[in-house]
Amino acid sequence: PKITSLLQGSTVVSDVALLVSPDSRWSFRVQPHTTKFSYDALAVDYYKALRQLRTNVDVVFPQQDFSHYKVIVAPALLVVDRDLGARLTDFVKNGGTLVLTFLAGYKDQNNWDTQTTLPGFLKAATGAAVHDFDPQIEQKQEIVMSDGTHYPAEVWYDILTPDTAETLATYTNRYYKGQAAITKNHFGKGTTYYVGTKTSSEEFYQKIMSAALTGAGIKPGQLVPYGVQVASREKAGKK
Repeated sequence: PKITSLLQGSTVVSDVALLVSPDSRWSFRVQPHTTKFSYDALAVDYYKALRQLRTNVDVVFPQQDFSHYKVIVAPALLVVDRDLGARLTDFVKNGGTLVLTFLAGYKDQNNWDTQTTLPGFLKAATGAAVHDFDPQIEQKQEIVMSDGTHYPAEVWYDILTPDTAETLATYTNRYYKGQAAITKNHFGKGTTYYVGTKTSSEEFYQKIMSAALTGAGIKPGQLVPYGVQVASREKAGKK
């Protein structure tokens, strides 16, 4: 009874949102690009890392208001029209942190190639261009972070050309050895991370999410084991 009375009227307040795009999911079903890719599995990789960092996360859709969030994570945001591109760009410009991945901004609302340099309408906030990419089924790749940590890479390899962005990780093998795989760009008052590949390492997702949270002024919690979820509630200004 005491616990019930404390929770009554309390709310879960989230500074972080996972942006899920039904249009992108539908587009991948029509054209999956590679049989090894799963839109839902990639979204879960990022969501799981955030929850393991004891962070409250809302799942939002493209038409919703983003203004009250500090961090938006948008895995494989394939379908981006001008309006969504402008709203996400403004979100970063006004101080938000945006995390994008490979295949971001590839198509417009009609499921047509935007015919612009990738990541399309998100390029200004990203501060980097994707002129070349390599979807794979069997090939294994590796990335090395700026701190020297190595992680396996698979499924998709965006080769990034930084403009204003800094390089956080590069590929280590084959013809794009030394090319940027992950970038970070300061744009306006905010920051955009672009992760150009997928990895099987949970530690990687925890690391990149921890960096995004810290940069946005959100203190990540101590890691909890997979399968354990921790949520905080607020009432009368108290957690």
